[in-house]
Amino acid sequence: MTSFDNGGHHETQMHIPELTIKGFRGLSELRIPELGRVNLLSGKNSIGKTTILEALEIFSSRGDDQILFNLLQAREELLLAMDEDGDELQYPDFLSLFHETTSDEASINPTIINIDSGRTTDNLQLELVDAEEDQAIAKNRQTKALKVTCGKVNRARVIGEIKNGKPFIRIASGLGPTRKKAVIWPNQILCQSLGPGMLSNDLITKLWDNVVLESEEKFVIETLRLMVGENLERISSISGGYDLLRRYPSSAFRSSVRRLIAKLTTQRRPIPLKRLGDGVQRLFGIAVALANCQNGILLIDEVENGIHYSLQEDIWRMIFTAAKRGNVQVVAATHSWDCITGFAKAANESNEVGILYRLNDINGKVIPVQYSEEELEVAAAQTIEVR
Repeated sequence: MTSFDNGGHHETQMHIPELTIKGFRGLSELRIPELGRVNLLSGKNSIGKTTILEALEIFSSRGDDQILFNLLQAREELLLAMDEDGDELQYPDFLSLFHETTSDEASINPTIINIDSGRTTDNLQLELVDAEEDQAIAKNRQTKALKVTCGKVNRARVIGEIKNGKPFIRIASGLGPTRKKAVIWPNQILCQSLGPGMLSNDLITKLWDNVVLESEEKFVIETLRLMVGENLERISSISGGYDLLRRYPSSAFRSSVRRLIAKLTTQRRPIPLKRLGDGVQRLFGIAVALANCQNGILLIDEVENGIHYSLQEDIWRMIFTAAKRGNVQVVAATHSWDCITGFAKAANESNEVGILYRLNDINGKVIPVQYSEEELEVAAAQTIEVR
């Protein structure tokens, strides 16, 4: 990985220079003409900020199955279906990805999702199509597949049949039918997505393990000191709770076998990182994700969560600096005015491009309004509403 403190310069071309989304969730069509190094999306609830972040994650992975599954599970978009034995199971509802499409409508008129970065070789398309004959379990059954195409590469994944008006799954367990062979997608972009909540222990310790004893470890520690102060010495990932596991073998303890601890000069013993509060955990998640996303993309939903308003400018300054050094493109969403003003001040200090888009609903269509760094500075100084 490229070091955060090597002082080197990187290619300035953005991983995703612009973005067009068609037919995805609540967005019939949306075009963002320019994406900078660090980007912030604002707008009312349910306007489409999270949807844009999801589209970016799907695009970066080139429609990878696991990413699609994870997004559907996170929103509990699941179908109750039957397997070959007649038992009920939950199955990802791929139809919910498509714009204003019911199951019945999609079975007759499949909808297409297009996500485009402005480069023709990167155009990603998801389409609900009839499965190939050799994939069908029997004749005269309506079998659908999710076809994913990127550039000249495509594949189709059978997602089930319609039997007696209900979804019918042809496998006994799991999220979906397995592929016959793996597909190597061209130009995948490394992408890490942070939701509005806290990262799981498993994920956050995995991300931390990737930077321990590297130059990025110092970056993460220095970032946390913005909130904790200079008393913070080190952070470590340990296997913990062995005695508790042996004496109280409950799932709650088993889920916390690995955890993060912090060493403070004011404490004789290391303490759990979680004891320092949600804000510290949130900031740690952002910093360690940045360190893991070098030459890739970082997506952050409700970036302001858990972080005090007085630290917003410092946090954004850190994000701009780290994004430049690691060649990371950042796209975040917010509801917070303090977050926007902190972003505006940091953007005007940085040599990197920082862009704010406010999403507006105009006659049922989402329209992004771009604010330049100069306009952001004026808005912040005069408290002009841009949320």
